[in-house]
Amino acid sequence: MSQTLLWAVCLSLLRSFTVASVCVLSANAALPILRCSTLMRRLAWGLLLPVIMPPLVMGYAYSNVALSLIREPLLNDLLYSLLLVMRFFPVALLILYLSPAPLLTPTALHNLKLAKLSRWQGYLTHGDGRLQLITFAVLFILSFTEFEITSRMGCTSWTIWLFDAQVGGTPLSQTLIWLSLPTSISLLILAAVFIALPRHRESQKPCTRPMRTIATTRWVLLIIWWLASLLLCIIIPWWWVLTPAIKALPAVLREMQILSEIGYSLLFATLGGLAALLITLISDYLPRWMRWLLCLPGLAGSLVVGLVILGIFQLPIFHSLYDTPIPIVLSLLIIALPAGLILGPILIQHSSSMHLGQLAGLSTATEHQKLAKHLRWQYQNRQRWMLLCILMFVTYYDLPASALLAPPGMSPAVVRLYNLMHYGQYETLSAMVLLTYALPAMGLAFLFLIASMHGRLTQGKSTTS
Repeated sequence: MSQTLLWAVCLSLLRSFTVASVCVLSANAALPILRCSTLMRRLAWGLLLPVIMPPLVMGYAYSNVALSLIREPLLNDLLYSLLLVMRFFPVALLILYLSPAPLLTPTALHNLKLAKLSRWQGYLTHGDGRLQLITFAVLFILSFTEFEITSRMGCTSWTIWLFDAQVGGTPLSQTLIWLSLPTSISLLILAAVFIALPRHRESQKPCTRPMRTIATTRWVLLIIWWLASLLLCIIIPWWWVLTPAIKALPAVLREMQILSEIGYSLLFATLGGLAALLITLISDYLPRWMRWLLCLPGLAGSLVVGLVILGIFQLPIFHSLYDTPIPIVLSLLIIALPAGLILGPILIQHSSSMHLGQLAGLSTATEHQKLAKHLRWQYQNRQRWMLLCILMFVTYYDLPASALLAPPGMSPAVVRLYNLMHYGQYETLSAMVLLTYALPAMGLAFLFLIASMHGRLTQGKSTTS
């Protein structure tokens, strides 16, 4: 085992532990505000904006800052860790808010203490401790397997070390041997999550707490945190990209290569997202343990999935499929599955309104058919469309697996951008970055607007009838 890889793994462990701890502690401090304030619950989607920010854009924007800190690696690593905290804090807050209530309340834990029983055991197995452990593990894995930002900021990380070793000519067999150490750590953490998960289906109602007065200081700190995250993760990166991109954008729009690469990215993202959505819908009929088992490979990280799929399709039995889109679509499917299987039950919930729509669809009356179409869109199709957009978001932005498995002549746009970013920031590249990420987003927003207008039109017709 290489000493440099061991050092990179140790630094990644320390960084991930720090980032996950800060995120969980901050989310617990902000959680009472989200539970007790209706206004904050309505504005909570704004807290998720740093999560949907493309990480490669963040890394590209801060690459010059990292270059100026080349003599101060500690400051560069602190800046990178701060960006990770700002980016992943909403994930911790979302997990804590949407999680079901623990089986043991604080009053029950106090009774265990009075009975001289193990309060900590009850806290970790049936109380809030289990939820805190799951949240910490998810944040740890997200930070531990992060690739895009650290690749542009030049921080020490095992993901960059292994990726550079593989594309630099190291035999795949040796890379897979080196991969065993960080993968074992990731699987160990994921195994802890799997053990901490409840063995039966608990109430999906979000955890409730007694209402209490929230200190003004906590409100102010949360608002400052939100504004700082918007500034560091969205406003500053996009400003540094947009300013030089505007001049070169007309020339880039006439370049057919980048447009074809965006088309390949959309093709792979659509195929991977649709496959993940199909498995998510089918998973309703699978046992809970099997659904969580399907999440494990994707949670190990894009680089791990890409290297393993690369090794599988270099076997003689699958080698004929190596230069086809099958490997990259399969890897994107695996990467998107955790998002689908975790967010699917939250977005697509079976309610009495859906049952009413099914009953109305059985009627031959025209007004009942219109009502069924409206209810089907309102409580089923719209949620499926939102989930598909999320899955396509995950697959479109993926870089490590796409760079390793892209078929010849069908390279995704993010792979070319990553290769060009090694030469620094310049106007043409900034315009290509803007076009790569803005064009699909505008297309999805346009399609969603049309679908929403169709749903409102259907609602108006059903109401009129």
